Parts: sequence; C-alpha cells; structure tokens
Amino acid sequence: MKKNIEDLEDSEYQSEVGEKLIAIIDKLETGSKAKLLGETLALFANKIITKDEFWRVRFIIERLPMSDIIALKNWKNI
Repeated sequence: MKKNIEDLEDSEYQSEVGEKLIAIIDKLETGSKAKLLGETLALFANKIITKDEFWRVRFIIERLPMSDIIALKNWKNI
C-alpha cells in the first residue's frame, strides 16, 4: 500500500488515475456500485488483488445490474 500511496504523490500519475476513476464512477448508476468499486480499489491498494483483477472486477461492477451482484454474493453464502 505504501508504494501505491507514493505513486499517488506523483502529479502525472494522480491525473491519470484520477481521470480514469472519475470516468468509471460516472458510468455507475448507483451509489452501491461506487462503494463496491471503492472497496475493490482498497483491495488493490493493499495488494490483496492484482491490477488485472481490479480491472476485471471493475468491469463486472460496471456491467452487471446491482440485483445480479447481490445474487452472486448470496450464492456465495449458500
């Protein structure tokens, strides 16, 4: 996480990441999806998931209806 924070101190990297995140958040239709994206970003920042996994999960969050995302979570608990 420290490396990710250090990267964010670079103004060019800040602009690139910031623009991408704003574009992604703009596409999300609910606050719940934005929260999921934030949680996913935290997983990436803490090196629990890879950059590739972050982008894959972002794609799922962006494309699936929230009801399907909740259904997937419920199926995991069964």
